[in-house]
Amino acid sequence: MKELKNYSIEELEKAIEEKKRQQKTIQPVDDPDFSELIQTVREQVEGTIKGEEPKDGEHWIYEAAMTAVYGDNIFEKLKDFY
Repeated sequence: MKELKNYSIEELEKAIEEKKRQQKTIQPVDDPDFSELIQTVREQVEGTIKGEEPKDGEHWIYEAAMTAVYGDNIFEKLKDFY
């Protein structure tokens, strides 16, 4: 293992930031509300039964599921990881 003095400041800063990123976590909400997810799924199924072309159904279902489990700001939180 290299001694610290053999690393550049940039390498050390990058390693620290990576360690911080690895330690971050996102917790699910305590009491998830699945009503929006259920409504979105129902709308997709009913639309399909009526012969309507699904419009981004997978996207909206994914978004509703993520929001139900992790809260309204989940996509902002995820930005911290990339």
